[in-house]
Amino acid sequence: MYADDTTVAFSEDNDTLLIEEIENTITHLDNRFKDNNLTMNKGKTHIVKLLFRTEDATDETIACNSLVVAPKKGVKLLRVQVDSRLDWRGHVGFVASVLSRCSYALAILSRTVGVSASLVYYYAK
Repeated sequence: MYADDTTVAFSEDNDTLLIEEIENTITHLDNRFKDNNLTMNKGKTHIVKLLFRTEDATDETIACNSLVVAPKKGVKLLRVQVDSRLDWRGHVGFVASVLSRCSYALAILSRTVGVSASLVYYYAK
């Protein structure tokens, strides 16, 4: 069983101390999960460094407990697209795409199976 949707935030001015804190926390969480018969999903473990507009992203890879995590420019967290600059363009594009697909499906469904079946699809999404 996986430990699902665990989110940890860090704040540190010094990148070396930040990486050390992240590695210690990952080790601690991994041990805690194992104690409770849970597993950290290494394929879904990500790091996003939030940046000011003038900062450049670092490519510092974190490695501990056989887990290697490279920083990403953005991730999906509870269906919200979060990027390193907290720019909403990626999320707006994602939502627009989902809404476009759903509205197209509803248009086709309403013509073929009627309004009541279309409402079932609408509430399921």
